[in-house]
Amino acid sequence: MTTELSYSEGWFRPHRRSVGELDLNAARRLHDKGKLYTVIVGEADRPFAFIEVRLEVSYLGVEFLDLDLRVALAFQFSALGLDGRRAPPGRCFLKSVIHREFDDDTDKAAFGTSYDYGFDGTCQVIRENLRTRELAESQHRVDVSAHWEALPAFGCYEPFLRRERWQRFEGPESSDGP
Repeated sequence: MTTELSYSEGWFRPHRRSVGELDLNAARRLHDKGKLYTVIVGEADRPFAFIEVRLEVSYLGVEFLDLDLRVALAFQFSALGLDGRRAPPGRCFLKSVIHREFDDDTDKAAFGTSYDYGFDGTCQVIRENLRTRELAESQHRVDVSAHWEALPAFGCYEPFLRRERWQRFEGPESSDGP
């Protein structure tokens, strides 16, 4: 399946649109220099995700949009682990996932859950009820083998769009893991 891609300088979250459209050549030059650019995934006026790419620091941020173009799920890939260790050259690691739940048509999330991963499989989960400001924290051990990716060649972003690479935990669990 071929996914439609377009390029821009960024995604303006408050207005739910891309800004600073880039043509293919301009985006490729930024990619080759390792500089920041954004990939719009899907139809330009109705994308389902965008990817912020900055290869000079081995960073990719993937944000999946809901039908109202709000960021419902975000992945952060980096060469730098939570403990300061570095990924092997040419590789990056899914070190953070943020999941948001909205219960109306506003931009205000009702619930947010963050998952922070270590190279060793540790996972810290923080779930917040954003209406009441209640927090639940838990620690887990998980298989992070699917969290590793090679830095992408220009135009080859499909591996970063796999939503199923992380495990969702509901409610507070023990610190012994799932």
